[in-house]
Amino acid sequence: MNDQATLAEITWEGAGLTDHGLANMYGTAKGVHAELKALSGSGSAAIDSGSSVAADAIIKTGFQTVSYSTILNGDIPLPFEYAVKIASDDGNNMKSGTFDTDVSYTVAYQ
Repeated sequence: MNDQATLAEITWEGAGLTDHGLANMYGTAKGVHAELKALSGSGSAAIDSGSSVAADAIIKTGFQTVSYSTILNGDIPLPFEYAVKIASDDGNNMKSGTFDTDVSYTVAYQ
C-alpha cells in the first residue's frame, strides 16, 4: 500500500488577513497592502478546481484555503509556489517604508 500523500491544503490565518489581502500591520510604509497569490502548474503543485482560493487569486478573508489536487510528479514532490506584490490601498497614495504583517499557514496532507 502507498502511504504517500497525494493531496494538500494550505490554510492562511491571522490578524493581518483582510478583504484586500495582507495588511501592513507593523511596517513603516503607508497606504499599502500585500497581494499574495497561489500559483498552479508549470512545475508547481496544481490547485484543485474546487479550492476556495483559485489559481492566481488573492488570498484574503473568506478565501484563505488553497486545495492542491496534484502535489507529486511520480514520486517527486512539487513545490507550492506563490507570488506577492505590494499594492496601494486607494490606488495612488503609497508611502515607502517597511512591510510587516501577522499571518501564518498550516499545511495538511492527505
